Amino acid sequence: MKTTQYLGEILKELSRTVDLISDEEAEKLVDKILESKKIFVAGAGRSGFMAKSFAMRMMHMGLDAYVIGETVTPNYEKEDLLIIGSGSGETKSLVSMAEKAQKIGGSIAAATIFPESTIGQLADITVKLLFRDRKWFLERFAVSFCRIVFIFYSYNEAILLPSLSPFFSLEEDDKKKHAFLF
Repeated sequence: MKTTQYLGEILKELSRTVDLISDEEAEKLVDKILESKKIFVAGAGRSGFMAKSFAMRMMHMGLDAYVIGETVTPNYEKEDLLIIGSGSGETKSLVSMAEKAQKIGGSIAAATIFPESTIGQLADITVKLLFRDRKWFLERFAVSFCRIVFIFYSYNEAILLPSLSPFFSLEEDDKKKHAFLF
């Protein structure tokens, strides 16, 4: 198979996966993002990198977004939201974060394949991420979850944009938030 054929297969699977995201669950998350004072994101490995890119896009849109573990991340408080991306919902470091966030009294959202997982149960909002082709997914679990998390965060960005459009101009505000020092 040629490189472009592999890419085509990946894009087809991801396109089919978008149809499986619950609009109701995603809308709940977007509402919570918009009403939260600060938004924090977390994930391990590749899911963590996808979360970082989502935090950056939220910052570009004028939201107060941070990545857990970065040196410039402020304190998490009751008015805040923690969004965790975890395929299994059992990653120990992420479970610990969710437990601490729950004790503080802030909101927790989980993007996971297993809503019945520990993180899913701790979350106030759980968005279940599914795959049509379970065999395809299981053969490529880590890579597949990373891709669907990317699509999920992109999906949420697409939902956020109309809500923020009265306050945010893609052309002007987005440019003001980009780093142009280098």
